Amino acid sequence: MKTGIFIFTKSSRKIYLKTTLYFLFKNYNHIHKHNVYILNEDLSKEDKEEILLGIRSDCANLVSFKDIKLSIPDNIDKDKLNTILKTDITPDWHNIEYRNLSYYMLFTFWEEIANDFDYVMKLNDDAIIEEPVKEDFFNIIDNRANNILFCLMSNQCVFSSFGMYDLLKANFQNDVDKLNSFNIPVKITEENAISDFKKLHTLVFDKDYPLNEVELRQPYIPNDCFMIIRTTFMTGNKIKPYLNKIKDLKYIHYFKWSFSLVVSSLAMMLCNDKVTRCVFKVTEEKQRNAYIENGKIITKVPDSYKK
Repeated sequence: MKTGIFIFTKSSRKIYLKTTLYFLFKNYNHIHKHNVYILNEDLSKEDKEEILLGIRSDCANLVSFKDIKLSIPDNIDKDKLNTILKTDITPDWHNIEYRNLSYYMLFTFWEEIANDFDYVMKLNDDAIIEEPVKEDFFNIIDNRANNILFCLMSNQCVFSSFGMYDLLKANFQNDVDKLNSFNIPVKITEENAISDFKKLHTLVFDKDYPLNEVELRQPYIPNDCFMIIRTTFMTGNKIKPYLNKIKDLKYIHYFKWSFSLVVSSLAMMLCNDKVTRCVFKVTEEKQRNAYIENGKIITKVPDSYKK
């Protein structure tokens, strides 16, 4: 069984990565010793040396770097995308790098890198494993013959994920109840939010939103800050038609469809019995800190440490 732990980072986020690596090895990987690959575009030689020096000597040889290139796909209308990005929809809406990374991890990654592995752990560079884990996650997913192993569930932004519900409903007409079980109806009532959404809809589809009231669906799905995936699930014929359709729709860039939205939604519809939740203490930065932008709370911490 060939396994790999993959973390994307950039030079400006070294401090987060070093903390993530510290706890990854302290609480898990110093026992199981899976190879760790740091995906990056801009780490200098000095950055890489600094990161390696922060890892204990008995595990430093497990970490290596893979330089990748993120770019806007050829089928994206760049003028249209630039106009969409200028629309003030949600916090961090303008992040083109996030979109390019989502596209890379959904398509290019499996063709160029992951195809050589049986299982891949995707870990965010700000995700911390906060308690010792003795069992090997890769053995768990392999023994259960699962396609996805995850820990956290999270809500997706209703604007960023617009269109996914309709795509799944059209392609899984016999499983609408299953689809509705993890897509929550949300009615948009704030006047500015309605105006922003209708503006975005017009830009993407070149036509006005047909209804006066805006009711969207909010996906509640497995979070990909920690996720282990069977490679043959992502490269197999079962998922391929849907990934091709998503590539043609261009909504990864025109909206902001995330890796988590695409992979988790498809897995829950295609092979719900092969998706497993493994509960342990792991957090992302946004779950450890609160952020305020322009006087508005973007994220806030849970009410208690137990949560």
